[in-house]
Amino acid sequence: MLYKTNKKGFFCASDTIFFNKWTKIFIMSVRRHAPWANIRIHIYDGVDQDVEWCKKNGVECSTEPTLSEYTENLKSKKGFWVCDRFRQVVKLFEEQVPVWCVDSDSVLCRDLSEDEYDQITSQSWVNVWGEPNTRAYKTIGYSVVFSSNDRARHEIAVRLSNQKKFTWYLDQEVMDSMLRENYFAPVERTYSNHVYNKDAYIWSGKGKRKHMSSNNLQSFPGLARHYKKILDNEPT
Repeated sequence: MLYKTNKKGFFCASDTIFFNKWTKIFIMSVRRHAPWANIRIHIYDGVDQDVEWCKKNGVECSTEPTLSEYTENLKSKKGFWVCDRFRQVVKLFEEQVPVWCVDSDSVLCRDLSEDEYDQITSQSWVNVWGEPNTRAYKTIGYSVVFSSNDRARHEIAVRLSNQKKFTWYLDQEVMDSMLRENYFAPVERTYSNHVYNKDAYIWSGKGKRKHMSSNNLQSFPGLARHYKKILDNEPT
């Protein structure tokens, strides 16, 4: 049974495989740099072991099966997961709670205070990339904020639900349209990015780069490997 949380913090949604490979790493990084923050996880096709791990680590967790119409292959499943995650915001969070949605293959790379979080989430925004006023100017869904009592969380749920079929990148196309209509403010590399800017709070492992072998703690692959070692040494 799904319930709504009234705690502010981070939201990640993924399938069980991505949860075990990447989401746990993000959770560890939040525990290190923002221990005050709540973490809400939604797992598609989650198993009992996922739920037990979350309970053990103080993480709010919900699960649901992938809709049968999207289970034909992995590509179809991914299309459902990336779109449905934003519909979950209105189902899993109270209206007054700001929500920072983060791709699971991310790390919180420096300390984040509650006051800083409040300032960052005071308006709804989405990461953008490219030159403004050009065709290359696009949203990037690896970091999206819904502020307290905002209209964007409802609008994105409605627009996605009105689509005939969920596909990969459809979520970003919907956010592109919402950005043009000022539901979201555009944010470039300030708070999160995939180029490992030292001033950012969150680094994304976007694409194949997350699989690179590295011990450099000034990069996503290096930090991810660091937390993976800690996870591997956890008692079962």
